[in-house]
Formats: sequence, C-alpha cells, structure tokens
Amino acid sequence: MSVPRTRLAAAGAVLAAVLVNGGWAAPAPPDRLPPTKPTIDGQRQPTVLRPVFTFGATDRRTPRAKIRFRCGVDAAPLRLCARIHRPSERLGFGAHTLRVRALDLAGNASRVTSFSFRVVGSWDPAADFERAPRPANPGRDRYGNTSWFYLYAGRAHDPGTYTLLPTFSVLAPNWEVWLLQPEFQSASVGFNNGQMILHPGPPMPGQNAILGWRSPVAATVRIQAAIAVLQAAGACAVPANGVSWSLDRGAQTTRSGLLAPGEIVNLELTLTVAAGESLHLVVDDRNDSNCDSTGVRLSIETT
Repeated sequence: MSVPRTRLAAAGAVLAAVLVNGGWAAPAPPDRLPPTKPTIDGQRQPTVLRPVFTFGATDRRTPRAKIRFRCGVDAAPLRLCARIHRPSERLGFGAHTLRVRALDLAGNASRVTSFSFRVVGSWDPAADFERAPRPANPGRDRYGNTSWFYLYAGRAHDPGTYTLLPTFSVLAPNWEVWLLQPEFQSASVGFNNGQMILHPGPPMPGQNAILGWRSPVAATVRIQAAIAVLQAAGACAVPANGVSWSLDRGAQTTRSGLLAPGEIVNLELTLTVAAGESLHLVVDDRNDSNCDSTGVRLSIETT
C-alpha cells in the first residue's frame, strides 16, 4: 500500500522541526569573514624606548576578548602579540612603523594596519640627577647612558681641562650637590628643588661650574633653557657683579651672556650633534663669587 506524497512531505516537515527544536540543526556554514582592520592606540612621539600600544578589532563570530593579534615593528616579521603590547627590544630614537593584523578563532586574518611614530630622545638633568643614597658622577640618563657630567675648570673653555667634581654632599632636603671641597664654599653643580644649581668660584675666584651632557645618539636636538642668578630674599646682601654664562660645543661657544643677581635668560636653539659629542653649560663668577648661585632648567630633545 503506497503512502500519499502529501503525507510524506508533512512527516518530513515534522521530523525537521523535531531535529531543529531538539538541538540537531544542520551545522552553520564555515566562517570565512575576517575581523575588522585593527585599531592602534599609542603615542605618536613617545620618549621611552619601549612604548606601549593597545590594539582593538571586532568580528562577526569571535568575541573581542578572543581575537588574536600579530604585530611587528619596521621590517620585523609579524608575530603573535598581546592586545596591550610593549616591544620586547628597545627601539632606537627616530621614526618607526608598527604593523598589526587581527585573527579570529577560525584563523581568518584581517588587513594590516600601519601606525607611524617617532621615538623622541628626552633629557632633563634635574629629573635624571642621581641622588642619595646612590649618587653618581658621571651620571646616567633615563635610558641608562652615561650622559651627565658635573665639572669644574679654570677660565679657559677647553674640555680637555674640565675635571669631575669629586665630593657629593646632601646640604638640605632636596638640595644635593657635587663639590670641589667638602663644604659649600667651593665650585659645585647639583640639584636644588626641581632644578639644577651651579655655583662657581669660592674659595678661589676663577673656578667655573660646568654641567656637561654627552649625546648617546647622532641626531638633531632642540635645546631649551632658563638660566637665573638666584637670590635668597630680595636683593643680594653684599656687592656682587653677577655671572657670565655660555653654552659650548667642544671649545666653541654657541650662546653666551651676562646675568646680574635676580636676572633670568631664556634660551632656545637647535643643533645637530654626533654620537659621543658633548655640550657644556659653563657658569663663570667674573672674579667675584658673591651671590653667584645660578639656577638652570634645561631640556634637550631629539627632533
């Protein structure tokens, strides 16, 4: 006895409904759609050699937290990396390109996103000054290079005669200096309440106080400084003729001037320096060391 086709079709529909409602639906088609092109968040001009970047992407089937990323800097191949990524190796100063690709759980790969950034070298002698209990002369910069020198010399602007100040002293809270002699009445260079302080002169006039910086990189740098002859409370209590100052490149002076007690000068210039080349900020007492403590705020950055 044959079964009518209409009854067979109805039975098939019922069986399909049972399979679907019972969890036996046909498998979904393969996932062939890639994630979105990744986003990259990070500084365009970081001042650290291992800057941090954050990646993001979305996918139709893969949750955000399970999207994987591959990344590489410059010519390096793309390798698996975390959503919050810090390069494993220190980068050099200058321009770089970070490339990132997103992958979903099915292995589909997105288009590559490129992010251009420039690592800026940044030096600040007050921020870098190595204080007690581990002072150092020469001192290190934030990158670990031996870049800072606290020096004294006679009047000749000759780096071959510059000598490291030998004695470290904590004169007061937030006032730590390198001295020629074990008391403050001598040439000194150090840290004082967020700025550098240079004091030339006593007990013998003609002892210049010198802050030296040695470049760890060949680069063009922008130099900004504020130089001021400090006063304790109003006018200097004794006669004083101020200081002369200069910014030298080797034995050559690039900028110079005179400052009376209480005066300040702001300085800005751009120089191209070789790796290992030194700049020196020199403060001269002009044969009279009265009231000659000189505050210096200095920043050096690669451009």
